[in-house]
This record gives sequence, structure tokens and C-alpha cells, in this order.
Amino acid sequence: MPIRRKSLLLIFVYLATGAILIALIAAELGHDRFNDCMGLGAFSTAECEAYARE
Repeated sequence: MPIRRKSLLLIFVYLATGAILIALIAAELGHDRFNDCMGLGAFSTAECEAYARE
């Protein structure tokens, strides 16, 4: 039984790691470059539009 428990724990750790990785990738891909640029407040709208098109 201890071997089975260790296997289940290892599977759980891999699943949790995969879930965290998927969440981080989704958060990274969900960024809007234009809003990020405008959030800085250091650039004009035209400059941010050009940056978002790159």
C-alpha cells in the first residue's frame, strides 16, 4: 500500500504542476499589448497602437 500511496502523490504533484503551468500560459497569452502600453502612461495613443501592431 505505501508504494501505491507514493504513486498517487506523484501523480497529484504532476497534475498540480500541469495546472499551474496552464494557468501561467493562459495569463501570459491574455495580455493586451495596447492596454499594457497605455497603462504605463508614458506614451501617446499613436505610439501604443504602433507598438501593439508589432
